[in-house]
Amino acid sequence: MTGPTRRTALRAALGTACTGLVAAAAAADARHADRGPQGRLRIATGESGTFYAAFGQLLADQVRAVYP
Repeated sequence: MTGPTRRTALRAALGTACTGLVAAAAAADARHADRGPQGRLRIATGESGTFYAAFGQLLADQVRAVYP
């Protein structure tokens, strides 16, 4: 192979490899897309009527507002 022909073949091989890598990365990202939180969240605050219980209630209200 001469210089320009070899260089062209190497560029084509590199382009093919990069295309495959980008396609694989896009497929992996689509499979692992964030579906949001699921299930219940329990916040341990101790006995009712305490400072921590009030804080836990405020926190729970904020979480419900963001993730209804």
